Amino acid sequence: LAERRRPPGAVCGRRRCIASAEMSRPQYAAASAGYPPAFQASAAPLGSSPLTMPPPQMCAQASVASPSLYPASAVVPSKGGNGSGPAVAFICIGAVLLLMLSAIPVWNALILLQDANYMFWAGAALPRLIIGTCLGVLLLYVMTVAAYFHFSGQQVQTEQTIMMIANLFIMLLGLAMVLVSLPVSRQSVDTYNRLMHRCNFNDQSQFLLEYSQVLHNIRGTPQCAVRHSIEECEGYEAVQPYTTLLKAMESQFHCTSFCHLPVASAFVVTNVRDHDRRERARRRHDAISAAALSADDDVSMMEERSIAKPVPALFSPDAYEASCEGMAARSMKTLAGDIGVQTFYQGIYLMNLAVVMGFLKLLGYCVRRDHTSSMFKAYG
Repeated sequence: LAERRRPPGAVCGRRRCIASAEMSRPQYAAASAGYPPAFQASAAPLGSSPLTMPPPQMCAQASVASPSLYPASAVVPSKGGNGSGPAVAFICIGAVLLLMLSAIPVWNALILLQDANYMFWAGAALPRLIIGTCLGVLLLYVMTVAAYFHFSGQQVQTEQTIMMIANLFIMLLGLAMVLVSLPVSRQSVDTYNRLMHRCNFNDQSQFLLEYSQVLHNIRGTPQCAVRHSIEECEGYEAVQPYTTLLKAMESQFHCTSFCHLPVASAFVVTNVRDHDRRERARRRHDAISAAALSADDDVSMMEERSIAKPVPALFSPDAYEASCEGMAARSMKTLAGDIGVQTFYQGIYLMNLAVVMGFLKLLGYCVRRDHTSSMFKAYG
């Protein structure tokens, strides 16, 4: 449409291609001013005869922009140079966005690394993997965008390409979160089942059980029972990580022992109603025979109930009735299990977001194509 309105001899784009209309020698020389000598020399053999359209080779050689129409400051290089400004802006904005999306998984991983119960049963491999995955995606994004703006041509540095890169890394981060969340959830379930149902039969808890029994034997001695903590008693020796875990569980879960109840916590049979019945029997000694008293004693023995005696804690003067294996199992299920589920659904949400962005980009292509078609129809 634009070429229809150009008069004969007008400049076509960035090349001064002479129109097919005939031109005189002075007109041709004026039109070819500022172009390579090879292009200007084409007027010499033509003499004063009318000039026609030069061959395509000449238009290909005459690709230098006219100084009057295209100054040097307006020519944008195709690689590097002036593209550093948008590149830095896009890298900074994308890096901040990825850091915000990775903040929750990294925070949860740090919580797991600081939890003594989780570190003993599951180790630090998976929390470190979560942190490394988030940082790896961020580093890969920075390297990819820097290489894209440095090596790609100006014609491909479009809005659609930039949106495609953002969509790709959001999808990658979501997929990574889904993959690392599955082993975290699986670890929590396995540890819960081992502690609740096979506490005395797995190697990891067997050593902890043995250390707990030894420490309770030391704590039960008369010299150590009056101390504030077993750490002040003779014969105590800290062994990592077992004593550290027992101390952490006592302070966090308010429990003592592990997979067993010490002898000090055996059930004590107490006749609750014995004293009252004997008092009534003495008050009515003139009306109650020895046989009736014996019958009352038998009834009272059937109504007796057992009361659990609290067990002295190892590292404090307190006493607790619960054993620690159930507390540790529930902590693994609630803490590590919930973190695994949260990370999984966050990854699913990011992947859905990337899919929605892709459909919106396709919709943008369709709307743009319809708008362009309507413009061409308006020009006829």
